[in-house]
Amino acid sequence: MKLTAMSKGLTKLPHLEGAMNSYKEVNIFNNSFKHFPEALIKMKNLEILNISANQIDTIPSEIQQIAQLKNIDFGHNQIRTIPETFFDLVNLQSYVYLHNNKITELPDLFGKVPKIEYLNLSDNQLTKLPESIGELKYLVELRVMNNQLKDIPLSLALLENIRELYLRNNQINAFKFDCSNWERLRILELESNQIQQFSLNFLRAKNLQRINLRHNKVERLPEDIGQASSLIDLDLRSNELKSLPETLLQLVKLQRLDLRWNHELIIPNWIEDLRKQGCIVYY
Repeated sequence: MKLTAMSKGLTKLPHLEGAMNSYKEVNIFNNSFKHFPEALIKMKNLEILNISANQIDTIPSEIQQIAQLKNIDFGHNQIRTIPETFFDLVNLQSYVYLHNNKITELPDLFGKVPKIEYLNLSDNQLTKLPESIGELKYLVELRVMNNQLKDIPLSLALLENIRELYLRNNQINAFKFDCSNWERLRILELESNQIQQFSLNFLRAKNLQRINLRHNKVERLPEDIGQASSLIDLDLRSNELKSLPETLLQLVKLQRLDLRWNHELIIPNWIEDLRKQGCIVYY
């Protein structure tokens, strides 16, 4: 069975028909719940749960009793902490959305839920990510935008299925990864951090199509960036670049290179050759 009660101003669940164990999906998006509905704990066969856009501040430790949960959306609430028992939900697999809350720290237990594919932690108050996040071997997309991260765990380099990584608007001061496992990565979003040092294993990141480094403090690009053979869009606006590696000419698929607001950058003569290859260059 499915319970859908969206945007009704509810503060408690409506009358439930049938046995609790018969419910597979509950969607109470955009209501006025202040507490996690206790009745949900009794839905032992619940697989999909959307309680987003409410005013819930606590996830009960008993959540582990909803053992069949696969997909959850707890976004846009007032949640401050994630109980360790949350990671006993070993059937979580497709999406886990915890964005737009007030979470300050995460238990280092992601290895217990390795099947998650889409994880959204954006718009919280996180200052670090646990090392175990690198154990999410099926993770396709990770969003941790608009937090307070100062650095990121090296274990991210283990995410062999990652395709899109969004870390915009944090306080990260360096992004240096061997990332030999990131062969599937397509989008790397690092805008509005404090990044001074930037490097990747560009040879292995052979499917990387877009890098956004806008609004950072990068002074130089690594020479091997020319090995990012699938790169289409490179945004370097508002950095502290002084020169460019000529290996950018090797990026034959590059369609857009944005160099604006690098006030000390000396534009090399070979940039015209890049334009002749079909790349639009802004400076």
